[in-house]
Amino acid sequence: LAQDILESIKKADSEYKSQMFTETLEKIKNFWEEIDQQGKYTPVLEKGEFFLQDEAGGLRLISHDSENQEASDGESELFLVCCCLALAEKSGSKMPIVLDDCFTKVDKPTRRRLIEVVSEAFDSMLFVTNDEDKAELMEDVSSGTLKLSHFEGEVDMQSDIYEEWMEWVI
Repeated sequence: LAQDILESIKKADSEYKSQMFTETLEKIKNFWEEIDQQGKYTPVLEKGEFFLQDEAGGLRLISHDSENQEASDGESELFLVCCCLALAEKSGSKMPIVLDDCFTKVDKPTRRRLIEVVSEAFDSMLFVTNDEDKAELMEDVSSGTLKLSHFEGEVDMQSDIYEEWMEWVI
């Protein structure tokens, strides 16, 4: 009886993992469709590899190995962000999404849509950038911004003489 229970648990676990994998792949596609502003490709999984498929069925490999990769850097970056968003949503975790100067290689309309989608889909987002153009994209969706002003020299966090080096803008 104990062995039967163990086998039932293993089978249920395997089925659950398969279902979660399928649902996560679907969420990746959904995020891609919501965010991508080019509309040229759809992400697909073929033989254990991710590709971008065009309308004619042509495939472009997305790979962590830049020598074998056929997708552009911007497309790969967007795909990775979609994967992270899908995993975050499927995990059910209520942690903030942290975007640390990501999507540096995607076009501006896609960047704007990415910020809108993440803002709509998740309770909280931390967006870190030193690019004013990207920071401006946050203005419509942000409830508060921490800006660090330009500073040359060294900051001693124990000293009070550098009080003007940061400011809150809400």
